[in-house]
Amino acid sequence: MSDKTLNTNFRVSLLRCQSAKQIRQKLYAALVSFSDIFPTSKDAHILIKPNLNSNMNALTGNTTDLRLLDALLSYLRDQGYGAITIGEGTSSGFHREKINIFTRLCIDKLARRFNAKLLDLNYAPYEYVEFEHGEKAAVARICKEADFFINLPKLKTHFEALLSVCLKNMMGALVGLPNKQKTHRSLFKNILNLNKFVKPHLHIIDGLIAMEGTGPSSGTPIKTDVVLIGTDPYLLDLACAKIAGFDYKEIPYLRLAEERGIINQDYLNFVEAFIPKEVIRIFKRPHVNSLVRFVNHPNWQYSFIKIRLSPLVNKLFSFKSFGRLLNAAGLRQDVFDKQDLCLKDIYFEASLCDNCKKCQAYCPVGLVLPEQLHPLHEQCIGCLYCFLVCPKKAIKIKGTLGFFKEQLKRYDNITRSIA
Repeated sequence: MSDKTLNTNFRVSLLRCQSAKQIRQKLYAALVSFSDIFPTSKDAHILIKPNLNSNMNALTGNTTDLRLLDALLSYLRDQGYGAITIGEGTSSGFHREKINIFTRLCIDKLARRFNAKLLDLNYAPYEYVEFEHGEKAAVARICKEADFFINLPKLKTHFEALLSVCLKNMMGALVGLPNKQKTHRSLFKNILNLNKFVKPHLHIIDGLIAMEGTGPSSGTPIKTDVVLIGTDPYLLDLACAKIAGFDYKEIPYLRLAEERGIINQDYLNFVEAFIPKEVIRIFKRPHVNSLVRFVNHPNWQYSFIKIRLSPLVNKLFSFKSFGRLLNAAGLRQDVFDKQDLCLKDIYFEASLCDNCKKCQAYCPVGLVLPEQLHPLHEQCIGCLYCFLVCPKKAIKIKGTLGFFKEQLKRYDNITRSIA
């Protein structure tokens, strides 16, 4: 399993790794080659923006892997940086229902290990970006003012954009639902407009367990075991399209970027030479029904969104029965359960354990597992990665499942099988 770097004007590295230990070691080594772009002052304010657009964890392909986030925070700490903020502006119903994604994904506990701050970008001070049709949308000012901005997206499919990686992840920089909805009047042009306005200094892509199928929240996980690092989001998204087995011209915002002259032949030649055949997967494509295609058609999607945001319809969306109807019709991918997971204990049954050590390979904080589950180690953040990957179901949990019940319903078997 070899990594790859080409010496050209493009700055990009491809890491191939599986375990938390490999992720940490290889990320450390790779970031050394980017050390010249990091701030010289150790007091510099560093913003990290992961993809936290769901309360389903990274092993489902939905959100950024805590193993990668922990490795990045460890690197920054070891380099002496102390002013770190993890920011995300979760969209859709999680924001509307005031569901704390930071807590549900254990980002809060991970952040405390490094004294990092958390910021919900939906409530952040803002400035405006120019969108199509003369519209303006509010963008969290910290994304412009941070001394160093690291984009930490997930590699996943998207039923509208086909692919969601670096460029699409900037949607989470928009403040509040109304501003996010403004993108949909001309989605692909506005993705480019947004990325012209907000320019992270570094992108680190979580392609460890990606998502294929009907993303961004209802696809299936696919184990790809890659991390990509670079400074050019267009190049990186092209590389991810190659890894997913997609023709970049099928991805509307990349095709548009080529038409605008942002992507040229040098980009295409580089990606062709850089991405090895052994990392290429053929991702399942998003598949939606005719009703979803109708509602999301560019000619009238924005009109539906305006209706959706009206007070009466907004009230309807707050009812569970109406939400279930939307899920059944395919018009909503997420399930918004207000009941949090109440975890009382994690333990393992030694008689079932075959000592495969997958639990340890997936532990973001590097616990010695399963031994440190009995008794539960004080450094455990309760992410349940160990529970989800155990092929023998030797790791057990006690408590009230709450929202986590939906993740188990959708993904329990597949996460164990691909880990």
